[in-house]
Amino acid sequence: MSPTFEDYGYTVADIQSLMSSNLHATILFAFCHGIHTCIFFIVLYYQTGPSESSRLNWKQITLFGVIAFLWCANTVILGMDWKVVDQLFIDHGTSLETEFTFYLQRGSDASWELVVTLLHVLSVLVADVIVIWRCWVLYGENIK
Repeated sequence: MSPTFEDYGYTVADIQSLMSSNLHATILFAFCHGIHTCIFFIVLYYQTGPSESSRLNWKQITLFGVIAFLWCANTVILGMDWKVVDQLFIDHGTSLETEFTFYLQRGSDASWELVVTLLHVLSVLVADVIVIWRCWVLYGENIK
């Protein structure tokens, strides 16, 4: 017989809260990614669309490359999160115990979590570097 969530010291309310927060976080992330996608394509249009100067300088190309990287990284993260939610609630959603068992087993898949964690860390680092770079450019490329 497989262990139940009571064997791990959780109550039914704890498990329902955990599963609910996982689902709601993924839905909220999907909504925010939709906003990010709109911003990405607006920037893409203004960077490559009709304008007075059709020649892009290295700063514009770098900024667009960073925005494209951040969008792609977030798309991969959302896809991986959505796959986990799909497996959790659709494939293993016959009972609260099967959902919880899958949720615990998912934590043992280190490669999946490693990819998501690395993408999160890279996204934060790249965004921070861009903010610092933009401030440096804003203040006339002067450290003082």
